[in-house]
Amino acid sequence: MRKALDPQGVANALNALSKWPDTADCKNAANALAGRLVDEPGLLKALDPQGVANALNALSKWPDTADCKNAANALAGRLVDEPGLLKAFNPQGVANALNALSKWPDTADCKNAANALAGRLVDEPGLLKAFNPQGVANALNALSKWPDTADCKNAANALAGRLVDEPGLLKAFNPQGVANALNALSKWPDTADCKNAANALAGRLVDEPGLLKAFNPQGVANALNALSKWPDTADCKNAANALAGRLVDEPGLLKAFNPQGVANALNALSKWPDTADCKNAANALAGRLVDEPGLLKAFNPQGVANALNALSKWPDTADCKNAANALAGRLVDEP
Repeated sequence: MRKALDPQGVANALNALSKWPDTADCKNAANALAGRLVDEPGLLKALDPQGVANALNALSKWPDTADCKNAANALAGRLVDEPGLLKAFNPQGVANALNALSKWPDTADCKNAANALAGRLVDEPGLLKAFNPQGVANALNALSKWPDTADCKNAANALAGRLVDEPGLLKAFNPQGVANALNALSKWPDTADCKNAANALAGRLVDEPGLLKAFNPQGVANALNALSKWPDTADCKNAANALAGRLVDEPGLLKAFNPQGVANALNALSKWPDTADCKNAANALAGRLVDEPGLLKAFNPQGVANALNALSKWPDTADCKNAANALAGRLVDEP
């Protein structure tokens, strides 16, 4: 049956199946359709701009499957090779395509297609201005996957400029959007627009306790890591202290951090060693390292080095001293 679907049918079916990405049958059907896109160049070529945008968005729901990855790369190749196709994407299509391509940041076609779309954002102020709050948040998050490319950096700065200049846009971000935007902006900490936009978002965290409370463990860890890129700004410092206060007051939140989250949070908190909340949160995290050998063991070499560097900011506290000793023990025992 799937073989009988025409190009529009394939695009529509993929788009529909993507609404239930966690079900086995939908995943398997999407993979089978993705396989057709890989095996049938004529089918791939027949998709119109809307079909390409929809298919990319759909395939991104299963980024770890070979057929979906290969089909997405083939579609990305069309964006690179066909300027007219790239130009035909409307603002929603550009935002969705960037978000989709970011699921495969290490593939050349996806990187090149994302850069081409980012170039449109730089060259077309009207397109940039047409992004709604969700589109801005998603685009920033996507562009951050390629922080060292000029087009992605310039497009991100242009979007950050909108956050600085449009308080209503800034205010419209939901908790996930704030967390994602902070994490994205932190990839370009030395640019004025990204710094100013991050400070404005940090100000929301300080002023809106409900927003701060809405962050899940991953959001708290990511936000702390992001805010630490601007440790000398008052808003970032105050927001980080407020997040650290949650770690102190909510044992369940503290316990939910995975090894990477613990390592990142310790590194971030160490940027403000003289504040009580950051010190107390770091001590609580250090206590986990002492009490949970499995967590300690899960740190990779970079995590061990970063954690030791962070813990050294509070040498006179028992938990930090004990955690540092436990990490030092790994250095002794694991040549």
